[in-house]
Amino acid sequence: MAYFTEFHQLLTPGTTIFKDADTLFPRFVRIGLPAGLTGLIAAAIMAAAMSSLSSGLNSSSTVFQEDILYRKKKNDDAKNLHIIKTISAIIGVFVCISSLLISHVPGNLLDIIFKVVNLVVGPLFVLFFLALFVPFATDKGAVFGAIFSLLIAVLIAFFPIFIITPLWIMPIALLGGVLSGVFLVFSIINLKT
Repeated sequence: MAYFTEFHQLLTPGTTIFKDADTLFPRFVRIGLPAGLTGLIAAAIMAAAMSSLSSGLNSSSTVFQEDILYRKKKNDDAKNLHIIKTISAIIGVFVCISSLLISHVPGNLLDIIFKVVNLVVGPLFVLFFLALFVPFATDKGAVFGAIFSLLIAVLIAFFPIFIITPLWIMPIALLGGVLSGVFLVFSIINLKT
C-alpha cells in the first residue's frame, strides 16, 4: 500500500488503493520487485501452500484409514501404506476440484478466508470438546454434533438467512454442535430407560 501511495501512477487505470486492495500485493510483486525476487516470492508461496496441503492430506488419510476403515482389524504395514496413499489421492482430487469453486464465493480476500477457512474449525473442535470434556458423550452424538456444527457454519458463511457476520462462524457452530451432540446423547439415554 505504501508503494502505490507513493507511485500511484503505477496502478492499473481505473483502480484505487482502497477499492482494489486485494490486487495490490500481486501487482507489487509483478512490477515493484526485481525479476529474481519475484520468482523467489512465487516459489515461497507455492512451497508454503504445498507444505500445508501435503501435511493435511497425510494426516486426514491416516486418521480416516485408522479410525474409520480399520478400527478393529489390523493389516500389514505395506497394505496400510497403500490404502493411505489411495485415500490421500482421493482427498487430494476432491480438494483440488472443490478449490475451483472458490471464485464463486463473494467478498474480498479477507471475507473469503473467513468464510472458507473457518468452516471446519468449529466441527473439528466439537469432536475434541465432546471427547475431552463430556464424559457421557458417545461416538454417534459426537458425529451428529460435528455434522450439525458444519451445517451451521455453512449456513452462516454462504446463506444470508442469518444476519450474522462470518466472524461468528466458529463460536456459533461450536456451541450448536456441542449442544446438539449432548442433546442426542441425552435423547438416546432417555429412550433406553
